[in-house]
Amino acid sequence: MLIVLLSAIGCLFSCERGGTGHDTEDPKDGNDTLQVKNDYDISGWYNDGWNRESHDVYMKYHHLFSMVNPYWYNLGTSTNSSTASGEIHEREYAFNQQQIKEIHDNGDLIIPAIGDVASGQVNNILNNPQARKNLIDNLVNTAISRKYDGWDLNFENAHEKDKALFTAFVHELGNRLQAKGKVLDVTIGAFNNPTTESYWIFDLDGLKTDAVRRIKIMAYDQHLGEEPIPLDAVGDIDWVRSVLEYVIKERKFPSKKIILGIPNYGWSYQYNSSTESWMIQYPFSTYTYYMSRPSFQTWWQNIYKENYAEWTEAGVSYAAFYANAQSVQERLRLVKEFDLAGACFWVLGREDENIYRSAIPAELPGVR
Repeated sequence: MLIVLLSAIGCLFSCERGGTGHDTEDPKDGNDTLQVKNDYDISGWYNDGWNRESHDVYMKYHHLFSMVNPYWYNLGTSTNSSTASGEIHEREYAFNQQQIKEIHDNGDLIIPAIGDVASGQVNNILNNPQARKNLIDNLVNTAISRKYDGWDLNFENAHEKDKALFTAFVHELGNRLQAKGKVLDVTIGAFNNPTTESYWIFDLDGLKTDAVRRIKIMAYDQHLGEEPIPLDAVGDIDWVRSVLEYVIKERKFPSKKIILGIPNYGWSYQYNSSTESWMIQYPFSTYTYYMSRPSFQTWWQNIYKENYAEWTEAGVSYAAFYANAQSVQERLRLVKEFDLAGACFWVLGREDENIYRSAIPAELPGVR
Protein backbone atom coordinates (compact mmCIF):
# COMPACT_ATOMS: atom_id res chain seq x y z
CA MET A 1 0.00 0.00 0.00
CA LEU A 2 2.90 2.34 0.77
CA ILE A 3 4.27 2.08 -2.77
CA VAL A 4 0.85 2.68 -4.31
CA LEU A 5 0.34 5.81 -2.24
CA LEU A 6 3.80 7.13 -3.01
CA SER A 7 3.14 6.68 -6.70
CA ALA A 8 -0.21 8.43 -6.44
CA ILE A 9 1.27 11.39 -4.58
CA GLY A 10 4.00 11.65 -7.19
CA CYS A 11 1.26 12.31 -9.74
CA LEU A 12 0.28 15.43 -7.79
CA PHE A 13 3.70 16.93 -8.43
CA SER A 14 4.15 16.23 -12.13
CA CYS A 15 2.67 15.17 -15.41
CA GLU A 16 4.81 13.27 -17.86
CA ARG A 17 5.62 14.93 -21.16
CA GLY A 18 8.62 15.46 -23.37
CA GLY A 19 11.30 13.32 -24.96
CA THR A 20 14.25 11.16 -24.07
CA GLY A 21 17.78 12.36 -24.70
CA HIS A 22 20.57 9.98 -25.70
CA ASP A 23 23.93 11.69 -25.64
CA THR A 24 27.44 10.45 -26.27
CA GLU A 25 29.84 10.32 -23.35
CA ASP A 26 32.61 12.89 -23.59
CA PRO A 27 35.84 11.64 -22.00
CA LYS A 28 37.03 15.22 -21.58
CA ASP A 29 35.03 16.77 -18.79
CA GLY A 30 36.78 19.48 -16.83
CA ASN A 31 34.55 19.50 -13.76
CA ASP A 32 36.89 17.49 -11.53
CA THR A 33 36.49 19.26 -8.19
CA LEU A 34 33.13 20.05 -6.62
CA GLN A 35 32.93 22.16 -3.49
CA VAL A 36 30.09 23.85 -1.66
CA LYS A 37 30.45 27.48 -0.69
CA ASN A 38 28.98 27.28 2.84
CA ASP A 39 29.58 25.35 6.03
CA TYR A 40 26.29 23.50 5.39
CA ASP A 41 24.76 22.08 2.24
CA ILE A 42 21.50 24.01 1.83
CA SER A 43 19.43 22.85 -1.10
CA GLY A 44 15.90 22.56 -2.38
CA TRP A 45 13.96 20.55 -4.90
CA TYR A 46 12.29 22.38 -7.77
CA ASN A 47 8.67 21.35 -8.31
CA ASP A 48 8.38 20.61 -12.02
CA GLY A 49 4.80 21.90 -11.90
CA TRP A 50 6.03 25.40 -10.99
CA ASN A 51 9.67 25.21 -11.98
CA ARG A 52 9.88 28.95 -12.71
CA GLU A 53 8.65 29.84 -9.22
CA SER A 54 11.09 27.40 -7.66
CA HIS A 55 13.99 28.96 -9.53
CA ASP A 56 12.85 32.49 -8.67
CA VAL A 57 12.98 31.65 -4.96
CA TYR A 58 16.44 30.16 -5.37
CA MET A 59 17.68 33.24 -7.25
CA LYS A 60 16.24 35.57 -4.61
CA TYR A 61 18.07 33.76 -1.80
CA HIS A 62 20.92 32.07 -3.67
CA HIS A 63 23.46 33.36 -1.15
CA LEU A 64 22.03 30.80 1.29
CA PHE A 65 22.15 27.83 -1.07
CA SER A 66 24.97 25.56 -2.15
CA MET A 67 22.97 23.48 -4.64
CA VAL A 68 19.53 22.90 -6.10
CA ASN A 69 17.71 19.78 -7.27
CA PRO A 70 15.32 20.46 -10.15
CA TYR A 71 12.85 17.60 -10.63
CA TRP A 72 13.44 17.42 -14.36
CA TYR A 73 13.72 13.67 -14.99
CA ASN A 74 12.03 10.34 -14.55
CA LEU A 75 12.62 6.84 -15.81
CA GLY A 76 10.89 5.87 -19.04
CA THR A 77 10.05 7.72 -22.22
CA SER A 78 7.66 10.44 -23.32
CA THR A 79 5.17 7.81 -24.49
CA ASN A 80 5.72 5.12 -21.85
CA SER A 81 6.69 6.40 -18.42
CA SER A 82 6.58 2.92 -16.88
CA THR A 83 8.98 1.24 -19.29
CA ALA A 84 12.03 -0.42 -17.73
CA SER A 85 14.51 -0.18 -20.59
CA GLY A 86 16.97 2.12 -18.84
CA GLU A 87 15.89 5.17 -20.81
CA ILE A 88 15.42 8.47 -19.01
CA HIS A 89 12.81 11.09 -19.79
CA GLU A 90 13.60 14.79 -19.62
CA ARG A 91 10.56 16.87 -18.71
CA GLU A 92 10.85 19.39 -21.50
CA TYR A 93 8.22 21.66 -19.97
CA ALA A 94 10.43 22.11 -16.90
CA PHE A 95 14.00 21.83 -18.18
CA ASN A 96 15.65 25.22 -18.59
CA GLN A 97 19.15 25.75 -19.97
CA GLN A 98 19.32 29.35 -18.76
CA GLN A 99 18.66 28.25 -15.20
CA ILE A 100 21.65 25.90 -15.36
CA LYS A 101 23.88 28.84 -16.31
CA GLU A 102 22.47 31.07 -13.58
CA ILE A 103 22.99 28.41 -10.91
CA HIS A 104 26.60 27.86 -11.97
CA ASP A 105 27.20 31.61 -12.21
CA ASN A 106 26.18 31.81 -8.55
CA GLY A 107 28.84 29.25 -7.67
CA ASP A 108 26.29 26.57 -6.82
CA LEU A 109 25.82 22.96 -7.86
CA ILE A 110 22.93 21.76 -10.00
CA ILE A 111 22.13 18.15 -9.22
CA PRO A 112 18.79 17.24 -10.82
CA ALA A 113 16.49 14.67 -9.29
CA ILE A 114 15.34 11.64 -11.26
CA GLY A 115 12.38 9.63 -10.03
CA ASP A 116 10.74 6.33 -10.83
CA VAL A 117 7.13 6.29 -11.97
CA ALA A 118 5.76 2.76 -11.70
CA SER A 119 5.85 0.28 -8.83
CA GLY A 120 8.75 -2.13 -9.34
CA GLN A 121 10.13 -0.21 -12.33
CA VAL A 122 13.58 0.10 -10.74
CA ASN A 123 13.59 -3.60 -9.84
CA ASN A 124 12.90 -4.56 -13.45
CA ILE A 125 15.82 -2.43 -14.60
CA LEU A 126 18.20 -3.80 -11.99
CA ASN A 127 17.35 -7.38 -12.93
CA ASN A 128 17.99 -6.77 -16.63
CA PRO A 129 21.74 -6.35 -17.31
CA GLN A 130 21.21 -4.43 -20.55
CA ALA A 131 18.63 -2.08 -19.06
CA ARG A 132 20.88 -1.50 -16.06
CA LYS A 133 23.79 -0.63 -18.34
CA ASN A 134 21.56 1.64 -20.41
CA LEU A 135 20.45 3.55 -17.33
CA ILE A 136 23.99 4.09 -16.05
CA ASP A 137 25.20 5.18 -19.50
CA ASN A 138 22.26 7.55 -19.96
CA LEU A 139 22.75 9.16 -16.55
CA VAL A 140 26.48 9.68 -17.04
CA ASN A 141 26.13 10.96 -20.59
CA THR A 142 23.28 13.33 -19.73
CA ALA A 143 25.20 14.76 -16.76
CA ILE A 144 28.07 15.52 -19.13
CA SER A 145 26.06 16.91 -22.04
CA ARG A 146 23.82 19.07 -19.83
CA LYS A 147 26.74 20.17 -17.61
CA TYR A 148 25.15 18.90 -14.42
CA ASP A 149 27.24 18.39 -11.30
CA GLY A 150 25.71 14.99 -10.62
CA TRP A 151 22.44 13.21 -9.94
CA ASP A 152 19.97 12.87 -7.08
CA LEU A 153 18.33 9.43 -7.24
CA ASN A 154 14.77 9.55 -5.92
CA PHE A 155 13.46 6.01 -6.39
CA GLU A 156 10.49 5.76 -4.02
CA ASN A 157 8.48 3.06 -5.80
CA ALA A 158 11.06 0.28 -5.78
CA HIS A 159 10.38 -3.01 -4.00
CA GLU A 160 12.66 -3.82 -1.10
CA LYS A 161 13.71 -7.27 -2.34
CA ASP A 162 16.62 -6.04 -4.48
CA LYS A 163 18.70 -4.18 -1.88
CA ALA A 164 21.93 -5.88 -2.99
CA LEU A 165 21.30 -5.09 -6.66
CA PHE A 166 20.51 -1.47 -5.83
CA THR A 167 23.70 -1.15 -3.79
CA ALA A 168 25.78 -2.55 -6.64
CA PHE A 169 24.06 -0.18 -9.08
CA VAL A 170 24.76 2.83 -6.86
CA HIS A 171 28.42 1.83 -6.49
CA GLU A 172 28.92 1.56 -10.24
CA LEU A 173 27.00 4.72 -11.11
CA GLY A 174 28.71 6.75 -8.39
CA ASN A 175 32.17 5.64 -9.48
CA ARG A 176 31.38 6.37 -13.14
CA LEU A 177 30.20 9.86 -12.21
CA GLN A 178 33.22 10.51 -10.00
CA ALA A 179 35.51 9.62 -12.88
CA LYS A 180 33.92 12.55 -14.72
CA GLY A 181 34.18 14.93 -11.77
CA LYS A 182 30.54 14.54 -10.78
CA VAL A 183 28.70 13.28 -7.71
CA LEU A 184 25.85 10.98 -6.74
CA ASP A 185 23.32 11.74 -4.01
CA VAL A 186 20.59 9.29 -3.00
CA THR A 187 17.27 10.38 -1.51
CA ILE A 188 15.85 7.81 0.90
CA GLY A 189 12.73 7.29 2.95
CA ALA A 190 12.56 7.98 6.68
CA PHE A 191 12.63 5.00 9.04
CA ASN A 192 13.41 4.56 12.72
CA ASN A 193 13.56 0.80 13.26
CA PRO A 194 14.56 -2.36 11.37
CA THR A 195 10.98 -3.13 10.35
CA THR A 196 10.30 0.20 8.64
CA GLU A 197 13.79 0.16 7.15
CA SER A 198 13.01 -3.20 5.55
CA TYR A 199 10.19 -1.65 3.50
CA TRP A 200 12.67 0.24 1.31
CA ILE A 201 15.23 -0.79 -1.30
CA PHE A 202 17.91 1.32 0.38
CA ASP A 203 20.66 -0.47 2.31
CA LEU A 204 22.34 1.95 4.70
CA ASP A 205 25.50 -0.12 4.90
CA GLY A 206 25.79 -0.08 1.12
CA LEU A 207 25.19 3.68 0.99
CA LYS A 208 28.18 4.36 3.26
CA THR A 209 30.37 3.94 0.18
CA ASP A 210 32.50 6.80 -1.10
CA ALA A 211 30.63 6.41 -4.39
CA VAL A 212 27.72 8.23 -2.71
CA ARG A 213 28.37 11.82 -1.67
CA ARG A 214 25.23 12.39 0.42
CA ILE A 215 21.96 10.74 1.36
CA LYS A 216 18.87 12.89 1.81
CA ILE A 217 16.37 11.63 4.35
CA MET A 218 12.77 12.60 3.55
CA ALA A 219 11.81 13.35 7.16
CA TYR A 220 8.18 14.11 6.41
CA ASP A 221 4.89 12.44 5.41
CA GLN A 222 5.09 10.47 8.65
CA HIS A 223 1.70 8.81 8.24
CA LEU A 224 1.89 8.04 4.54
CA GLY A 225 0.66 4.50 3.95
CA GLU A 226 -1.53 4.33 7.03
CA GLU A 227 -5.21 3.54 6.62
CA PRO A 228 -6.97 5.70 7.51
CA ILE A 229 -4.49 8.57 7.54
CA PRO A 230 -4.96 10.37 10.86
CA LEU A 231 -5.31 14.10 11.36
CA ASP A 232 -1.77 14.53 12.61
CA ALA A 233 1.57 16.20 11.97
CA VAL A 234 3.34 16.04 8.62
CA GLY A 235 6.34 14.84 10.61
CA ASP A 236 6.42 15.55 14.32
CA ILE A 237 9.73 16.60 15.81
CA ASP A 238 10.11 13.55 18.07
CA TRP A 239 9.65 11.25 15.08
CA VAL A 240 12.25 13.17 13.07
CA ARG A 241 14.64 12.90 15.99
CA SER A 242 14.01 9.16 16.27
CA VAL A 243 14.82 8.74 12.57
CA LEU A 244 18.17 10.49 12.97
CA GLU A 245 18.99 8.58 16.15
CA TYR A 246 18.29 5.27 14.44
CA VAL A 247 20.24 6.03 11.27
CA ILE A 248 23.25 7.61 13.01
CA LYS A 249 23.47 5.89 16.38
CA GLU A 250 22.09 2.42 15.69
CA ARG A 251 23.01 1.99 12.03
CA LYS A 252 26.28 3.95 12.39
CA PHE A 253 25.74 6.02 9.27
CA PRO A 254 28.17 8.97 9.09
CA SER A 255 26.30 12.13 10.07
CA LYS A 256 28.32 14.26 7.65
CA LYS A 257 26.91 12.27 4.74
CA ILE A 258 23.32 13.10 5.74
CA ILE A 259 21.15 15.94 4.48
CA LEU A 260 17.88 16.35 6.36
CA GLY A 261 14.82 16.68 4.14
CA ILE A 262 12.54 19.32 5.68
CA PRO A 263 8.93 20.01 4.66
CA ASN A 264 7.69 23.54 4.00
CA TYR A 265 4.14 22.48 3.05
CA GLY A 266 1.14 20.93 4.78
CA TRP A 267 -1.46 18.16 4.73
CA SER A 268 -5.10 19.23 4.37
CA TYR A 269 -8.18 17.47 5.72
CA GLN A 270 -11.92 17.84 5.19
CA TYR A 271 -14.52 17.14 7.85
CA ASN A 272 -17.08 14.48 6.92
CA SER A 273 -20.26 15.24 8.81
CA SER A 274 -21.76 11.85 7.95
CA THR A 275 -18.98 9.89 9.62
CA GLU A 276 -18.04 12.70 12.03
CA SER A 277 -14.41 12.28 11.11
CA TRP A 278 -11.58 14.06 9.32
CA MET A 279 -10.56 12.70 5.93
CA ILE A 280 -7.37 13.47 4.05
CA GLN A 281 -8.07 15.95 1.25
CA TYR A 282 -4.58 16.79 -0.05
CA PRO A 283 -1.31 15.24 1.13
CA PHE A 284 0.45 18.30 -0.23
CA SER A 285 -0.74 21.90 0.09
CA THR A 286 1.44 24.97 0.06
CA TYR A 287 1.97 27.65 2.68
CA THR A 288 0.63 30.32 0.32
CA TYR A 289 -2.51 28.24 -0.19
CA TYR A 290 -3.17 28.21 3.55
CA MET A 291 -2.54 31.91 3.94
CA SER A 292 -5.24 32.62 1.35
CA ARG A 293 -7.95 30.55 3.05
CA PRO A 294 -10.99 32.42 4.41
CA SER A 295 -11.56 32.51 8.18
CA PHE A 296 -8.14 30.89 8.64
CA GLN A 297 -7.21 30.25 12.27
CA THR A 298 -3.92 28.71 13.29
CA TRP A 299 -2.27 27.44 16.47
CA TRP A 300 1.32 26.44 17.14
CA GLN A 301 1.52 22.82 18.35
CA ASN A 302 4.56 22.76 20.59
CA ILE A 303 4.51 18.99 21.05
CA TYR A 304 4.92 18.50 17.29
CA LYS A 305 6.77 21.74 16.50
CA GLU A 306 4.26 22.24 13.68
CA ASN A 307 1.23 24.43 13.03
CA TYR A 308 -2.40 23.34 13.17
CA ALA A 309 -5.11 25.31 11.36
CA GLU A 310 -8.85 25.29 10.77
CA TRP A 311 -11.06 27.19 8.32
CA THR A 312 -14.45 27.03 6.62
CA GLU A 313 -15.31 27.35 2.95
CA ALA A 314 -18.82 27.10 1.49
CA GLY A 315 -20.06 25.66 4.77
CA VAL A 316 -17.44 22.88 4.81
CA SER A 317 -14.89 22.59 7.62
CA TYR A 318 -11.22 22.02 6.86
CA ALA A 319 -8.11 21.48 8.95
CA ALA A 320 -4.40 21.16 8.31
CA PHE A 321 -1.00 20.59 9.80
CA TYR A 322 1.52 22.72 7.98
CA ALA A 323 5.05 24.10 8.05
CA ASN A 324 6.30 27.67 8.26
CA ALA A 325 9.55 29.38 9.23
CA GLN A 326 9.08 28.47 12.89
CA SER A 327 8.66 24.74 12.23
CA VAL A 328 11.57 24.76 9.78
CA GLN A 329 13.78 26.49 12.32
CA GLU A 330 13.07 23.75 14.86
CA ARG A 331 14.25 21.14 12.37
CA LEU A 332 17.32 23.14 11.42
CA ARG A 333 18.35 22.85 15.06
CA LEU A 334 18.55 19.09 14.53
CA VAL A 335 21.00 19.69 11.68
CA LYS A 336 23.35 21.28 14.22
CA GLU A 337 22.58 18.88 17.05
CA PHE A 338 23.32 15.77 14.98
CA ASP A 339 26.21 17.39 13.07
CA LEU A 340 24.58 16.79 9.69
CA ALA A 341 25.85 17.95 6.31
CA GLY A 342 22.87 20.23 5.77
CA ALA A 343 19.20 20.50 4.85
CA CYS A 344 17.06 20.19 1.73
CA PHE A 345 13.55 21.61 1.36
CA TRP A 346 10.54 20.15 -0.38
CA VAL A 347 9.76 22.27 -2.21
CA LEU A 348 11.05 25.64 -3.44
CA GLY A 349 8.25 28.07 -4.29
CA ARG A 350 5.03 29.02 -2.48
CA GLU A 351 6.60 28.56 0.95
CA ASP A 352 7.02 30.92 3.93
CA GLU A 353 9.93 33.08 2.79
CA ASN A 354 10.83 33.85 6.39
CA ILE A 355 12.57 30.48 6.19
CA TYR A 356 15.29 32.29 4.25
CA ARG A 357 15.01 35.71 5.87
CA SER A 358 15.27 34.54 9.47
CA ALA A 359 15.21 30.78 10.17
CA ILE A 360 18.32 29.72 8.24
CA PRO A 361 20.47 32.71 9.28
CA ALA A 362 19.46 32.21 12.92
CA GLU A 363 20.20 28.49 13.13
CA LEU A 364 23.01 27.92 10.64
CA PRO A 365 25.42 30.83 11.01
CA GLY A 366 27.90 29.11 8.69
CA VAL A 367 25.49 29.84 5.83
CA ARG A 368 26.27 33.28 4.47
